[in-house]
Amino acid sequence: MRAAAQPSAVLALAGLGALALATAVARTPLGEPLWVSCYRDDAYYCFAWARSVADGVGPAVGAGVPTSGVHVGWELLLLPLAVCGDAVLEAGARWLGLAVLALAGAVVARALRRDGVEPAAALGGALALLAAPAAWLEAQNGQETALGCLALAWLLHERRAPGWRFALGCLVATAARSDVWLFAAALAWLAREGRPWRRLAPPLVALVAYGLWNTALAGSPVQDSAAPMAWLFRERLLATDPGVAELGRALWWWGRPVLLAGPFAEWAPVGIAALCALAWRPGAVALRATLPVALAVAAALGVDDLLVPALVAALWLAPPPAAAAARQPARALLLGCVGLAALHYVLRLYPRDYYFAPFAVAGAYGLGHALRGGGPRAVALVVAVAIATGIQLSRPPRQFVWQQAMDLAGRHLDRFTGDPTAVVGSFNSGLVTWRRPGPVLNLDGVVDRPAFAALRRRQLGAWLAERGVRWLCDNPVQFDLDATLPHACGRYFGAGFDPARDLTPVARFVVPGFAGERPGTAAFVLYRLGAAAGPGEVTTVAPAPARPPGSAVFQVGGERTIIDPPR
Repeated sequence: MRAAAQPSAVLALAGLGALALATAVARTPLGEPLWVSCYRDDAYYCFAWARSVADGVGPAVGAGVPTSGVHVGWELLLLPLAVCGDAVLEAGARWLGLAVLALAGAVVARALRRDGVEPAAALGGALALLAAPAAWLEAQNGQETALGCLALAWLLHERRAPGWRFALGCLVATAARSDVWLFAAALAWLAREGRPWRRLAPPLVALVAYGLWNTALAGSPVQDSAAPMAWLFRERLLATDPGVAELGRALWWWGRPVLLAGPFAEWAPVGIAALCALAWRPGAVALRATLPVALAVAAALGVDDLLVPALVAALWLAPPPAAAAARQPARALLLGCVGLAALHYVLRLYPRDYYFAPFAVAGAYGLGHALRGGGPRAVALVVAVAIATGIQLSRPPRQFVWQQAMDLAGRHLDRFTGDPTAVVGSFNSGLVTWRRPGPVLNLDGVVDRPAFAALRRRQLGAWLAERGVRWLCDNPVQFDLDATLPHACGRYFGAGFDPARDLTPVARFVVPGFAGERPGTAAFVLYRLGAAAGPGEVTTVAPAPARPPGSAVFQVGGERTIIDPPR
């Protein structure tokens, strides 16, 4: 009976995989422009950097300032697409991400097989990664997300390899996404043998190399994009002069995800719970019962987001078969996950969903080991539960509706500046930079170190005047003086800056029916900078329906004109 059941169970698992991937594909946003359905504004920094290198200009974005504000591993993969032209690069990045994610799944399965996990369980772990809705969607975001997953999977595969091979894996992981270095260090310390200095040498070499290539690219060992947004959000928190109680509430708010909440549940709740059970298996029943009691108390006090700890408690009460050889790697992965959450939530105060994609790889590894010895039927059942849970908890595909206005601005703002060589400053400058042939200056410093230095000195206005910048283009809230508003940067322009006096709106790029996610974000506005600019009539620019992408309706007063984008 067992021999006869084996093929049917394997077929059931394969069918489940096909269904899961079909579900993921169905959730994939198709038919919308890429700048609405897939790519955030940040993805266009990557595209612009790759284009600049392919064109021989150098590692720059926008105004020609050398920058290390992107992850070089992903840029190396984008370069062949960039050589083929802008259209190939923009359209191909999403498919490249999916291909890299598929390879990550194969490497996870290979790493599990190397640990002695049966083929069905190894396939189940890989499937849990590939069919995770968050992983599937974010692999198409045009950024380094899928490559970070592949890098971590490769580190797992090579964790017992000779020193030079593991060191190479650490280098690749750090180049793929710099915060994956946390996992490299944890695996080196906990999952490799030898003296401490020998274990830690590979990640330390990778860290030194990271500083060297950033210095070569932009003159500083720290990546340009590491500090600006974190600094701005800390400034916003401190601007309200919070007391002890307010700081305590903020610390709890930002610290909760470290306690297996937030991104742990979004990316791989069942897999992370299995990883926890694999990493730490308390022997005493009384000790195992402590967590359920603590969860009951927390729930009674109104604490939510307890799914992953509850799953851990359930697995502790009925633990899966022991896998002693995987305990140290599991602890290393768990340490890396907690470190990643602490880095972006507690230290940087600026978490983005896709930063936590490595959690899906860690969860796939934990799930694969939890399923060992269970047989294909058990694998199919558990993977089905994992996929169903992921689908239930996942967010719907993001629609970056407001980026239509940013796209229009990049394509058409030179009709208002009258000079295609004029430098235009923008905080959210990725898409504008990609679309506009002329120079665009990034003002928050994510890809422009001198701009961030001027921002920190609160002399951004004087710095722009020195460079002769007379045009700014962004959401009105970016220039607001109210420090409590997210992304309001008016106070960094210098003493006496008044957006109502010093910024003259020339054109408003809008999306009909979109009122903005927050106050001051309903339009992307082109301003003439300077108090002496004088008032003028503002042109409203909106997408033109039933026309080629980028076509716009220009309206001044009662007059409307449809203009197709320049070729």
